[in-house]
Amino acid sequence: MRFNLRALRLIFVPPVNLLLILIFGSLLASASILYYTQVTYLENDLFRFENQFVELRIPKNWYGSPLEYNDPSSGRNAFSAYLANPEGAIYIGLQIYDETTTRIILERYNLSDARSIINYEVNATYYAILESYSNATLFFIENGTRMVSSYEADYSTFKIINGFMENNVPKNISYMIFSFFNDGRLIKIAYWGKEEDFVSSYHVLEMFISNLRLKI
Repeated sequence: MRFNLRALRLIFVPPVNLLLILIFGSLLASASILYYTQVTYLENDLFRFENQFVELRIPKNWYGSPLEYNDPSSGRNAFSAYLANPEGAIYIGLQIYDETTTRIILERYNLSDARSIINYEVNATYYAILESYSNATLFFIENGTRMVSSYEADYSTFKIINGFMENNVPKNISYMIFSFFNDGRLIKIAYWGKEEDFVSSYHVLEMFISNLRLKI
């Protein structure tokens, strides 16, 4: 697959765009585990996925769509994985970029560090939602740092009140976004969904982070 700036913009999307796609079923309806040539295993109640970028585990009843972007002519490559709980509106996204792609992202959006990337994601998400739901309100819950796969990651937890409609009833969307660097490579993790599902499925995020192993 050719990797150009247009493709870069498509994979560097605010979580809200993914949420809206998933809520309306365009991704969830066709979500499946894509095997490629990577090694996959079932370990008790967890599905293990592994390739040259990462080793991760998710509950075996979740859907997963790992996608690899590669352009041999420029040496750019990236890996994304989007995971969805079929029993609730809750999702986990992982994005890993190489040094070249990371530099393009930082320059294109005038970003400098992990915190600025998170702030960009939060604002882009909120303003995108405002286009459809003018009464939406951004509410920050927590900013901090924590260890993810042996790296210190910045994170923000926030919610958007009245962020979408379900059966003509306004609903809140909760988010948690992580960002950190490894030798000039950008790694992002997003956990988001309907507020009540966000709370009840939080243990899955903890399991995902505790089992995540970056191989880059």
